This record gives sequence, C-alpha cells and structure tokens, in this order.
Amino acid sequence: MHIFIDTYGVWIDVDEEQFQIRNAEQSRKISPYKLSGIHLYKPCSITTPALLLAAAHEIPVLIYDNTSRVQVWTWSHKYGSIADLRVRQAFYSHSDDKNGWIKHLISMKIDGQRSNLAWIKNRVPRKSAVIELADTQLRTFATSLADKQDGQGIRSMEALSAKIYWDQVFDALGDRLDADKRYKRGAEDAFNGALNYCYGMMYGWVESSLLMKGLDPYMGLHHVHRYDKPALAFDHIEPFRPWADKYVMQLFLKSFFTEDHFMEDGTTGAYLLTSLGKKTLITGFLAMMEERSYLNGQRIKRRDHIHHLSTALVTILKKYPLP
Repeated sequence: MHIFIDTYGVWIDVDEEQFQIRNAEQSRKISPYKLSGIHLYKPCSITTPALLLAAAHEIPVLIYDNTSRVQVWTWSHKYGSIADLRVRQAFYSHSDDKNGWIKHLISMKIDGQRSNLAWIKNRVPRKSAVIELADTQLRTFATSLADKQDGQGIRSMEALSAKIYWDQVFDALGDRLDADKRYKRGAEDAFNGALNYCYGMMYGWVESSLLMKGLDPYMGLHHVHRYDKPALAFDHIEPFRPWADKYVMQLFLKSFFTEDHFMEDGTTGAYLLTSLGKKTLITGFLAMMEERSYLNGQRIKRRDHIHHLSTALVTILKKYPLP
C-alpha cells in the first residue's frame, strides 16, 4: 500500500506505533506493516517520529515537485548497507554482460507497445491495416534485438520502435488526444502533460523498489549516467511505460478530462495539471496499478511486477563474478 498526499494541511505523526494522518476534517491511522511508500505531492507537516517509524520499517518517503518528479528521498540506512551487491552492480554496469539485461527490458517494452496497438486496432477498425503493418515491424525489431551486441545498436532499435509506436497512436487517436507527437519535456498539450505526470509517479515506484532491493538507482545500465539522475530507474521504467500510455489514452477516449483539469504555465506555456486534475489522474493510476495481470503464469498486481523486475536483477548480480 502506498500513501499519496496531494492536498494542503495534512499532518503526519505517530500514535501507538502507527502512522496518524489527519487534516482539519478527518484522521486516520495506518499500520507501518501495510505501507510500501509515502508520497508527498503538496506541502504538509511530517514529524520526526513519523520519519523514524518509516525508516525502521524500510518505508521510503518521497517528496515531489509540481511535475511529479522526485526531489527528496528519505529511506532506511539499511538500504546502503548491502555493499557486496552494489560492488557487483558497479562491475556489471561497466561490462558488456549488461546488454543481455537491457535487451530484456526493451523487449518487454516492445511487447507492451504491441499490446497497446492491438487494443487501439479494436477501437479504430479503419486503421487495422496500417496498425497490423506497424505490429509486424515491432515484432521484427524485437527479434532483431537479440542479435544486437552493443549499446548503440540497442538504443537505435528502441528509438525506431518508439517512433513507429507513437506514429500509430497519434495517427489513430490524434483527434481524441489533442496531440500529434510526444513531448517528453514542457508538454504543450493535455495528453502529454498527463502522460508525463504518470511517468513521474511511476519513476517514484521504480526508484523505491530498487532501493528496497539494495540496488543503487543512480548506477544505470542503459541510460547515460548524469549527475543527480536515477539512471537505473530510467532503465527499469521502460517495460511499464505502456501501462501508463494505455491508462491515459483511455481517459482521453472517454473524454474524462475537462478544462478544469489543466492550466497553462504563463511563463513556459507548458500544460500542468490542476489539483482536480492530479486527484483524478492519481486516483485512477493507483487503481490501475492494483489491477492484476500475468507474470510467469501467475496473476499478480501490477505494482508487484516492478518488485519482481528488481528482484530478477538482484538475482543476476548476486551470481555475477567479481574480477
């Protein structure tokens, strides 16, 4: 269970070894054994005992900016005590062996993109022929990916698959999405603004999972290392992006968003979510992450897929020979 605080005036304290979360209207107690993360999107008050209780139970506390990017972390000191694992991660990240794991991540992402295109084809039959052609191309890319032996080749294949995927999304649904291309930064439309916000939330979940498994989220395998950027979280979010894509597309196809959900930044011109927009998006996003889907023959919650991926990398690293 994750707690998301997106309203002003919330107070988080401890009472009888439980988190007490209250505002002017109501109060609620939550056992630390039920929590996996505390996410703060609006200014609030959190006491030192609450932070200590979170650390004792290895519950990360994340503070976000208005674009849903994590700006501050607090976590248990235990996460930093797994020295052997992080040493192996360092050597693995500088070896060619990592390419096998990277290809696994990108293959999962392409599978998700193909699934989304199949979903779109059922809703826009007139685009069936071109979508089927794009699916064939993505399937070919996924097969060819196995033969790539260097990072540049893998990145090129990923970029090509992304272009084909998004071209089809906007060609088939563009009239309902108020957009005609992807904007990773400074979204100039509501669709990209909502999608980027969902990606931001997912970054927090992925980064939290990596920390809980003892991995260093800043030591990436695929994305370029940059100061103060969680490169490994950027790597591990890739297989799960199609979930956010489909979720946001569904909202726009149902005309769920209105002008009250967005506002335009007067300085940058970027589209930002209002408090109502964030509440709408976050509520649905959390429900989506609680849905069950198959992984290795078992139906598990989507959020648990993230932990399984982190665990799989830990398993590889524990067996990785040190020089």
